[in-house]
Amino acid sequence: MSLHDYYDENTGANFIPPGEHIVRIVNSRAFVSTNKGTSGVEFLMRNAKKQEIKHTFWLTEDSIKILSFFAKIHCGLSDEEMRHYNENNPASHRVLIGKYLKVTVEKVASYKDSAKKFSEITQFERYEGPESGNIAAEEPQDEPQPVAADDGYPKDEDIPF
Repeated sequence: MSLHDYYDENTGANFIPPGEHIVRIVNSRAFVSTNKGTSGVEFLMRNAKKQEIKHTFWLTEDSIKILSFFAKIHCGLSDEEMRHYNENNPASHRVLIGKYLKVTVEKVASYKDSAKKFSEITQFERYEGPESGNIAAEEPQDEPQPVAADDGYPKDEDIPF
């Protein structure tokens, strides 16, 4: 099998296009910005077509309220779950994995270059409809797993040309 076997010119990127979508949170990743050193959490969301979009919440004093509103109102966490949710503990974000949301995705201009546009979630709504069995949650990872230098790479003699 080669890379050519996977190519399909009719298939675009696997990103969620603009519009309204039902998504499921399938992974979370805590990180620290390299620019300002600000902590954040990024959630990976997937629809039934396995298209994906990410959304970031910054964990600053002013913006932590946005994450708390998202968790309580849009994801439906109980008061008890909210009391145990520690935004500074990467494992706490996993409580949102598996939650379904209705999102509105729009193309918006980049903050740095208004000529460039990218997809962004502009609205969240709680979704309590029938769950889709097609959207599987991934095993969350706190740290990227190291890959051995020769792990999975072909040797020169394995290349057929």
